[in-house]
Amino acid sequence: MKAAIIAPVQSSGKSGGGRRGLALGINIAWVLLGIWISVLATKLTLWDASGPSTGFLPLLTGIIIASCGLSMLLWSPRANLQLKDLWPTPNRALRPFAVVFGLVAMAWLMPVLGFLVTAFLITLFLVRVVYLERWHWSLLVSSLASGTLTAIFVYAFGIQLPRLALGT
Repeated sequence: MKAAIIAPVQSSGKSGGGRRGLALGINIAWVLLGIWISVLATKLTLWDASGPSTGFLPLLTGIIIASCGLSMLLWSPRANLQLKDLWPTPNRALRPFAVVFGLVAMAWLMPVLGFLVTAFLITLFLVRVVYLERWHWSLLVSSLASGTLTAIFVYAFGIQLPRLALGT
């Protein structure tokens, strides 16, 4: 699977320093955002007698965002990537809209299809359309991602996820 990197964009010539500075600033912003979310999440109840509470998922999200920002911060100075290297197709500008469409579709479909089916379909769409992977790889990634997330939340955390409207 190809890595999706937002910020580390460099170019040769006079404008290279400006882009490196912008990438550095964006990566620092991701780290700070993750830390801020994590700090705010600790003001909520993280865990109670029934399991994860209102602050647990925001804390987990903040840690993930900060970790990804930190990894981009450490990795991006070594990268010599151009935007065309990250998204090598002519329609690369439309991919962020595909991601937004996928998120809106997930919110709309979740009450009807439940978490597992919706996560599988949206992940399949994103891997196939955004990353342009082959069908067999897209099906494998979608199956593993949706199944793993369901197992983690249902069995490890004991969180009831939305089910199909038919009750299955």
